[in-house]
This record gives sequence, structure tokens and C-alpha cells, in this order.
Amino acid sequence: MEKLENRKSQTSFRSLFCLNKLKVRTQVLIIQVLIQFSVGTLLTLISYLSFQYIIDRYSNISLECYVLQYYKKTDMISYLQVRSSQEVLLRSQTHLLKSDFLYQFIQSIELQYVQQPLDCLNYDDKYDKYQYEQTFCYGFFGDKVYPLTNQDILAMNYSSFLTQILPIMDMDLDLLFSTIGDQMYFSIWPGDPFPNYKPHRRIWYTNHLKQIEDKNYNLTYFSDPYIVWTWFLFMVTQTRNMTNLNGQIDGVFGSDLNFSLFKTLSQKQENVTFSIIDKKGQFLLSQFNISQDTYIYDTEKSGFNKEDFEQINNSLYKKQFINNCSRIDQLLNNERLCRYNTVANTEELIVAKFLYPTDLILLMQQI
Repeated sequence: MEKLENRKSQTSFRSLFCLNKLKVRTQVLIIQVLIQFSVGTLLTLISYLSFQYIIDRYSNISLECYVLQYYKKTDMISYLQVRSSQEVLLRSQTHLLKSDFLYQFIQSIELQYVQQPLDCLNYDDKYDKYQYEQTFCYGFFGDKVYPLTNQDILAMNYSSFLTQILPIMDMDLDLLFSTIGDQMYFSIWPGDPFPNYKPHRRIWYTNHLKQIEDKNYNLTYFSDPYIVWTWFLFMVTQTRNMTNLNGQIDGVFGSDLNFSLFKTLSQKQENVTFSIIDKKGQFLLSQFNISQDTYIYDTEKSGFNKEDFEQINNSLYKKQFINNCSRIDQLLNNERLCRYNTVANTEELIVAKFLYPTDLILLMQQI
């Protein structure tokens, strides 16, 4: 009975593949070919899957090594950039401290000017370029003409004195100052025609007075960024009180900072961009094409939003932060900040560092 059933099953198998019409030898050969084909297909599939696994494995290892090497490199670059930026800010701060000290010095010795300072700011093309570059020009920009006060004469003495000692000043940084009062005495080096200039209405002057009113002590401050249309430069001004011997404010000193002064930041580096922002997220200086009142969370310009800025702050203050990258995020184990930039359409590794002793922030983005 069993033999009969086996014969039936063999007959049905052969009839299925039409083998019963072929010779036994031919049937065996066909079955061998089918078996070899199946084994070959299986081996090919296993080889392909193994090859893909190896590629993915080495791709992850390669990306992980790249990220680790990148962060070693960026740690070094960020350290150097922070130190270089701090040096520029410190030079500007020292420039203002020295100017305030010299202002008090000429008061203490009651110095009179050796040479009459030049009133060369109120007029267009009155003097040649050499005179603007070799003297602290001054001008009165009040809404009307007022009699000269002792403070005005002291300011003129100071402009004359600064002209004499110009070679010992920091020639890479400009210097400007304006006295308080209706006269609006204004002096600057290097000079340029400033007809109808109103220093008391300028952002560097108004910002400084507001900040000392809010904080009630004399430090150096930074203005909001603005465009100087005379030179077509986007800049900020570092400012400080101009104090008399009684410790009262006679005016405001300023020194302009533009991105060209930060020579290491302004140099182009492959796939790396640098910016300086304040605590509010406002761009002060940047390699990006920015304008006034531009913030890091202005998505159309920076590619980041307020959530990105929040995560940058969390990273800056050593708090827990959230990445929104894909593969890079998995490799970093959430130890480094990575955010997706919607303008560049890329995942960017971000390093944020404070520029001590200021509260400005250096931002480095790696594409």
C-alpha cells in the first residue's frame, strides 16, 4: 500500500514538471540544474546581503571617525578663533580705557592745546585726505549755535592733544567721542566730512546712555549693529563713559568694530562659517549677508528658528539639548549639537562659545 502511494506521488511530481515523458537520465539532469540554480541564487543573495552589511558598517565607522576628527579640529579652531576675537575686543576696550585716562590726565594738568584743532567735519570736501587722516577733526552739530562753554573748550583741547599723540594710539582702531549737552561736540579719527551729523541721535550714543541707565555703572558696552553708509560697512560700536575728574559723565567714547578687524574670522574656510551674536540672538558681525536687526532665528536668512536658538543656548550653558539630525545625531550620542538648516538644506554641526569678558557669543557652523 505504501509503495503504491510513493509511486503515485512520484508520478504526480513528474507529471507536474512533465518529467514522466522524459528519460530517467534527462529527469535527473534537470533536477540537478534546478538544485544548482537554487543554491547559486541563495549564495548570491547571501553574498549581496553580506556585502551591503560590510558597506554600511564601514560607512558608519568612516562617518564616526570623520565626526570625531572634525570635532578635534573644530575644538582647536574654536579655541583659536575665540582667543583671536577676544584679543580684538580687548584691544578696543583698552583703546577706550586709554582714551578716558588721557581725558582725565589733561584735566589734571590743565593742558591747553598746542595747535588749534581743525573744524573739518561740518563741510564737504573742505580739506584733503591727508588732513583727515592725521588729525582729530571736530565739529559742533547742535540744532543752533550756542556760546562756547568750559566743557566745549576742554573737548577742543582734548582733540588737539589726541592729534599730537596719534602715533602712540592703536592705529588699527578708530576713535570717536561726543560730549553731552546741546552743542553736540563731536570728534573722530580718522575723519571724514559729516555734514548734518547728529551724534546724540546715533545708535551708538543712545544705546550707551540707555545701558548705563539700566545697569548704573561704567563699563564698556556694545551698540546694536548698524550700517555706516559713508563707508558701506556693517558694524557695531564699543562705547564707554567720557568721565571728568569728579567721576561725572562728560560724553561718550566709541570705537567701531567691523568684521574686517576679526581677520581670522573673516578668512574663508571650507564649509565653515563664523558669526558673533549677542544674548538676544541678534547678529552683530557675520560672514553671512546680513542687515540691521537680523537674528539667528530669522529662518529665511539663517535657516534656523527659535527652537534652534533655544538648543544653541542649552549647549552654550552646558544644559541638555536636543538634536534634529539623523545619522550624525546617532553617531554623536547627543554629545554635540547638530541642527538642520532649512536654507542650506543640510545638517550642521554647531559650536557656540562665550567671548569673555563680554557676553557676546562666537558661533561656528560646519556644513
